[in-house]
Amino acid sequence: MLMKIFWRFFKYLKPYIKPLLIANLCMLLFVIFNLLSIGLIMPFIDLLFNPGKPVLKPGQDISIFDIKDYLSYQLNQFAAQYDKLDLLLYLCILIILIFILKNLFQYLQTYFMSTVDQGVIRDIRLELYRHFHKLSLGYFTEEKKGILISRIINDVQIIRDSMIAVINSLFRDPPSIIIYTTVLFIFNWQLTILIFAMLPVIAFLLAKIGQSLRRRSIRSQERIANTTSILDETFGAMRIVKAFGMEEYEVNRFRESERSYFNLIIGLVRRRGLASPITEVI
Repeated sequence: MLMKIFWRFFKYLKPYIKPLLIANLCMLLFVIFNLLSIGLIMPFIDLLFNPGKPVLKPGQDISIFDIKDYLSYQLNQFAAQYDKLDLLLYLCILIILIFILKNLFQYLQTYFMSTVDQGVIRDIRLELYRHFHKLSLGYFTEEKKGILISRIINDVQIIRDSMIAVINSLFRDPPSIIIYTTVLFIFNWQLTILIFAMLPVIAFLLAKIGQSLRRRSIRSQERIANTTSILDETFGAMRIVKAFGMEEYEVNRFRESERSYFNLIIGLVRRRGLASPITEVI
């Protein structure tokens, strides 16, 4: 079932494979330069203001757990050839270049990704609109116009958000996780193992929050559809509303719909806000 949904989803992505791949390449480069902005600059600063002896000696065998010390040793060897003022100048140039490249690739990722997500939204809405034209008149008699409008406007937007999450899970997150995990192991493998030991607890709590968010999200879409339907009925029959003096009735009906939607959204936002604090506390 999930694979069937995935392939249906992939059908909409197929025309945008090229910008999608470019966007994810830019995201990968952004992750790399983001790491460099911290992982490379901090050792330089330590070298300038807290000089120390190299940890490793030339010719010494190293393992994966000694990579940090090996890099520090190589940095010390490089720094020994220059004056501190020269090193500070190189550091400033390096910081500028890294931050320019990091933000450039972040912008390019957004630039190309916008073509993908907005293009998919356009295609889905067009296909859905075409599908509505193929339905019988009986369907439109039974369904409220506001709900149908909400299907095209609001529900497709939810699909877009889900699409972004799927794309991130498939293309962006795996290389990012691999890169960040590798760096964490290099800097402190014991602490990294401890973090991984806590992952099941974090995943369980986030899964519970996610289930609650999905339920409320579905209900919020139903409330939006109901509100859209009320607006369509009211504006379409404004003469009748005024002729029978039903303004207050319509206002109360709209107020009740908005109150229900307000309560759902407040609960949704509050539960979504729990995810980050729970992760950090654990």
